[in-house]
Amino acid sequence: MSPVLNPSGTPGYLPISIKVSGCPVLVLGGGRAALSQVRLLTDFGARVDVIAPQVVSELMELAVTHGHRVSIQQRPLSRSDEESIARRQYMLVLACTGDSEQDKHIARLASESGVLVSLPENLEVASPASFIVPAIRKRGHVKIAVSTDGLSAALSRALLERIETSLGSKIDKYVLFLEALRERLLKLDTELKGKNDESRQQILRRLSESEELNLAFQRENFEEALQLLERVIAEVKETSTI
Repeated sequence: MSPVLNPSGTPGYLPISIKVSGCPVLVLGGGRAALSQVRLLTDFGARVDVIAPQVVSELMELAVTHGHRVSIQQRPLSRSDEESIARRQYMLVLACTGDSEQDKHIARLASESGVLVSLPENLEVASPASFIVPAIRKRGHVKIAVSTDGLSAALSRALLERIETSLGSKIDKYVLFLEALRERLLKLDTELKGKNDESRQQILRRLSESEELNLAFQRENFEEALQLLERVIAEVKETSTI
């Protein structure tokens, strides 16, 4: 399962969000590159197995603080491990052993087995890597991610920092609003459960088409935006058989 080439002849990666909470992930390598990946994976709730002959102390600390969600085996990759990959026992495989030939071997094995696999940035473009972990900032339900298709992790991080700097405290305001909006829509789902689903769709359609709501959001007047949300819900309820 090799990456699809775009017109320029380099792999084109589709940015998507994957739910990894509770899912098994294999990280091969015990250095700084592996450490950053394990930190990110545990932050999103994955169950991580780490296999490497040598492991940095911070990885051992993660295994202690995260209990059963991080397992570390200090040993070389074995035939049994390769069979586990081939049997698709892992949702994701991240190869960052520091040995480019071994990393590419792991990537080929995972790719041929239909398992999503990631490699260090210097190997991603010319190898069977099937996904890239972008530079990420997480603020509640809002995630900002920047990827350069594996060409430069440093550039991805620099661009992400510029985005954060330009938005500043606005990010937190947007996060609070989106969390409030999510809670209200979840409450709406409860109110309409087993009732008129057409009314629910009408409310969502009205919200997506509301120019007033869009302008309030652009002005960062989130209190007004929530009031407009309640008005739309009330109007639809009045004209429907909920």
